[in-house]
Formats: sequence, structure tokens, C-alpha cells
Amino acid sequence: MNISKNEILLKGMKLLDLLLLVTSFGLSAWIAQYQIDQVPFEELVTMRMKIQNFILFMSIGGAWLWVFSSFGLYQSIHNLKRKYQSLGVLKATTVGTLIILIDSYLFEIELITPVFICLFWAMSNILGILSRLLIKYLLNRIGSNALSEMTDTLYTKKEFMQILEKERIRADRNNHNYSIVLFSLDRMKPHDNDRSMLLQTIAGRVRKIDEVGWYDNSRVGIILPYTSMLGACKLADYIYNSIENISKMPSCEIYTYPFDNRILIQEKSGEEFIGIEAFSDQ
Repeated sequence: MNISKNEILLKGMKLLDLLLLVTSFGLSAWIAQYQIDQVPFEELVTMRMKIQNFILFMSIGGAWLWVFSSFGLYQSIHNLKRKYQSLGVLKATTVGTLIILIDSYLFEIELITPVFICLFWAMSNILGILSRLLIKYLLNRIGSNALSEMTDTLYTKKEFMQILEKERIRADRNNHNYSIVLFSLDRMKPHDNDRSMLLQTIAGRVRKIDEVGWYDNSRVGIILPYTSMLGACKLADYIYNSIENISKMPSCEIYTYPFDNRILIQEKSGEEFIGIEAFSDQ
């Protein structure tokens, strides 16, 4: 089974969060050690090496990752672009800290004091937010071509379908429409410059509320909330104009919901679309 770069990076983020958990825990214990009846630091290390403490800490680590996952922090590398990423870290570390506090009462852990809890919460927040800002910076430094070819900026098929279903439910509830633009990459090789240019153009044009991901194995989809067929066609027109010099022009399909209209764009030449089919799937 092939593992995408997106999955590799997300697994790396989980390991990094575990490392930051251990770091925050250790530093907080070291600073707060004098609050525990002046217990020597050597004795603290020896105490935490006990098997039962090790098992307890492993369970805390599992709960920590579960909380982060529940707040959508491991959904996709694409989320690093979102402004709410830092807020998600803040919420997750707060809930995780509360779990540790509850464990301290249940298992009578003397090491965990109010001073420790405050220190741990602050450190885990700072390290968690800084780590994601650093990852985002490093990804941007890779370069636009490499970033486009690394599909970590795109949702997987499963993730994209989940987002699409949520958007459909939201549209039904709020009585608004949305559109989907699909670009076919079946004529483009994975490391083709034409493919890179197309993905770069899409990434530079979409709004913050839009979502980009794999619709299937050969088509990249753009979900456009609160967008009519006309608005989606304008986006497709912009993208076609931006990549008009590539050798293999992709075909494009546009759908709107709830009207269920569809436009199939086979090619664009000059100022006109060639081979357009507009019809209803009803």
C-alpha cells in the first residue's frame, strides 16, 4: 500500500506532539519540583521510572493524541493554512491538561500540583503553536513547485468526500447553494510542469472558505461555498487564462447544488470555451 506524503507528514506531527508533551511535562516538573516538599530532582526521575507511572504516562499520551485528533488537528496538512489552527491547539491542550489534572486526583499523583498544571498548560500551548508555525514556514520554504507536487496541500479522496457531505448538509440547513469545479489531470504526469502550474494556479486563486482535494484518482476538486454556476465559471475562466500556455489543457466539469446543473468544459481557446455541454442531471 502506498503511503502519501500527506500521511507521512501527519504521522510526523503526531510524533512531534508526543515529544512536545514529554518536553512540557519534564520542564514543568523540573520547575515545579520545589513545590513538592523539596523532593530532589534525582528522586523525581527515579519515581517516574516506575512501571506503573510509565503505563500511566503512556495512557496520557494516547489521550493527548486523541484530543488533538478530535479537534481536527490531524485532518490534513492543508489545515496549517487556516487561522483557526492556533485556536485548535489552544482548545486541545486545555482539554488535555484537564485530563491530566483529573488523572492526578484519581491516582493521587503528588507531582502534579497547581503550579505544575499552570506551567504545563502554558508550555504545551506555546510549543504546540510554535511547532505548527515552524512546519508551515518550512513547507512554504520548499518552493511553489515542490509544494504543488507534494499532495499534502490537497485533501485525500476520503477527506474531500467528507467535506463535500458536510457542505451539502450545511447548504440544506441554511438554504444556500455551492458549486464544485473538477479539473481532470489524467493527461498529465505526476511530475509534469503543466500539472504543477495548474495546482499552483488553483492554490493561489481559491478563497479561505474554499476546499481543494482529490475527487478521485485523476480529478482535483474545488468546493466553492455560496457560489453560483456563474461564479464557478468565472473561476474556471481565470484558471484557464492563467495556464493558457501549457501543452496539455485539462478538461473541467462544474456542478452546482441544489440546482444540480452541470457544465462540461473540454477545452478553451482564446476568449471562448470549446466543447461546452450544459445540462441537468435530473
